[in-house]
Amino acid sequence: YQSDKNEAFVVLGFEAASLVLHYISVYIEGGISNAFEFFMQGLLPLIPFTVAISLVLFYLKQGGVCYLVEDRVFKFSGCEVCIDGYPPVDGICYLKDGTNYTFVATDLLDVESYNTVDDLLSRTNQVSYCAAQNPSGPDTNFCFFDFELGQLDGLVIE
Repeated sequence: YQSDKNEAFVVLGFEAASLVLHYISVYIEGGISNAFEFFMQGLLPLIPFTVAISLVLFYLKQGGVCYLVEDRVFKFSGCEVCIDGYPPVDGICYLKDGTNYTFVATDLLDVESYNTVDDLLSRTNQVSYCAAQNPSGPDTNFCFFDFELGQLDGLVIE
C-alpha cells in the first residue's frame, strides 16, 4: 500500500472534472424542464461529490492513513503514539521515569466530543509501531502510512 499526497490531489481533480462533465452533458441534452429534474440532475450529484471531497481533505489533514494489523482495516486514526514512541495503554502514556499522563486522541466517529470544527480537524501524533521490535511494549501492531513521501518508517513502500 502506498499513501500519496499527489494521488489525493488527482482524486480531487477527477471528482471536480466528473461533476463539470455531468453538468455539460445535462446542458447539451436539453437542460432541465421541471423541479424534479433539477433535483435529480442538479443537486443529487453534489452528494457523492461532497462526500468524496470531504474524505480526501480529511485524509490530507490527518497526514496519511493508519493500518491496524489486528483488525485488518485502514482507518484515519488508531496509530497514535506517546512521546516515547510507544502506543498508549488504556489511554495512558507511561514514561521511563515512572510518570504518566493521559493521552487525548480524537475519534472520527465520536461526534459528541467535538465542540468546534478545529476539534474535528485536529490530528494526533501517529506513527508505525511493531510489538516484535519492542518486546517490552504493548502487544499490538499498527502501521501509519504518511502521505508526504509514501513511506513507512523511512522505507519507500512500492
